[in-house]
Amino acid sequence: MIKVDGSFGEGGGQILRSSLTLAMMTNQAFEIINIRANRKKSGLLRQHLTAVKAAIKISNAKVEGDFIGSTKLSFFPSKVESGDYDFKVGSAGSCILVLQTILPALMLLNKKSTLYLEGGTHNPMAPPFDFLKNSFLPVLKKMGVDVEMSLKRAGFYPAGGGQLCIIINPIKCLSRVSINEFGDLLKIKPKIIHSNLPFSIASRELSTIRKKLNIDFDDRDCIEQLDSIGPGNVVAIDVITSTITQSFYSFAFRGIKAESIAQNCINQVNNYINIKAPIGEFLCDQLIIPMVYAKGSLLCSNLSMHTKTNIEIVKKFIDIEIEIKKINDVQVQLIFI
Repeated sequence: MIKVDGSFGEGGGQILRSSLTLAMMTNQAFEIINIRANRKKSGLLRQHLTAVKAAIKISNAKVEGDFIGSTKLSFFPSKVESGDYDFKVGSAGSCILVLQTILPALMLLNKKSTLYLEGGTHNPMAPPFDFLKNSFLPVLKKMGVDVEMSLKRAGFYPAGGGQLCIIINPIKCLSRVSINEFGDLLKIKPKIIHSNLPFSIASRELSTIRKKLNIDFDDRDCIEQLDSIGPGNVVAIDVITSTITQSFYSFAFRGIKAESIAQNCINQVNNYINIKAPIGEFLCDQLIIPMVYAKGSLLCSNLSMHTKTNIEIVKKFIDIEIEIKKINDVQVQLIFI
């Protein structure tokens, strides 16, 4: 049995999720201790437990320690099966992170799966729906993975209640992927994701983006009013190059000015353009496990502790060489051999 220490590296929920994913994909059992030890509230929260339950369901696994607050878990997977699945977080906890756990295991099967997920879709502690749709899934498409994802209802923090439908089509062939050029900057595309709040907030955010990035657009084309249980506001900016679309987000919080929310996203965009690495920090982290199977290389901004931890967890389950090649002070190349 593989032993995993949840206090290692960044010490958060990603260690558990990646371990579940890799256990299912390699059919290896593991035991994890010190779950989320580096977080203010350690142990399994509702969204982590939902990810565990989802992994149990799709892989017919046996498990010990699957309860709220648990800091130790043993997971014994069996055969991963495609099918129609319905998983509910039951809070504003991210259902995107539940998807992150089970998608890699399901995407390599030769039969279609349909997932219905409920929970947070726009949670500041996780990649939002739009990031997956605009940045992550197009890279999977380059690998030959065909995933359709639709938002039925947005789930903002703290109300939650979002609904997603994901269709994972049978894979024909997993293709090698190399993304090593920033490419030509084609377009900077802002969008305000908005629900149950005054439109003046969105207008102020767009005004800040227009002024600071010196781009022109029609506000009416840049405000996406979503159905949701609670209020929500997210500033989104897509940087579209000839190589890739990289999405950036900034979440509104009570007491923070609209202009400051927009500026946070603008800063991310400017930093990305200046570094000129096509794969940003968060996308890099999301792509580690798929790239282990597809092989190839990625030019990334400097690796976060999150990503470094993820790489080390991969090596516990799979005998693979992942070369980390420093290009300069702000860029590294990951080579999956």
